[in-house]
Amino acid sequence: MNVNQKIEEALSPLIKKIWPMYCPEDPKPDLYAVYNSELDEVGLFGDDQDEEWVHHMQVHLFTKKDYMEIRSQIRERLRAAGFTMTNIATFYESDTEYYHLCFECWIEE
Repeated sequence: MNVNQKIEEALSPLIKKIWPMYCPEDPKPDLYAVYNSELDEVGLFGDDQDEEWVHHMQVHLFTKKDYMEIRSQIRERLRAAGFTMTNIATFYESDTEYYHLCFECWIEE
């Protein structure tokens, strides 16, 4: 299973609309998530070949409602799927009236 599939499988019980990179729907749903790769780096070399990769990912939650409960659930579900959480940044987008949470995490492959 690749890293994208792991994210979607982990979060699909909580969020029905999840896409890589951007939301293709217009108008946008009241709750959705997108994800992107922030950095892919070699984690382990052996015999001059890459043996293990580390994928640094960002998962962006957009919601117009209170996010406190789902924030904890997302963090726990990503952790249970093997991701290491490094940061959660929270923003409010006044032009769209969405709360935007950016979950930063990484996983080894």
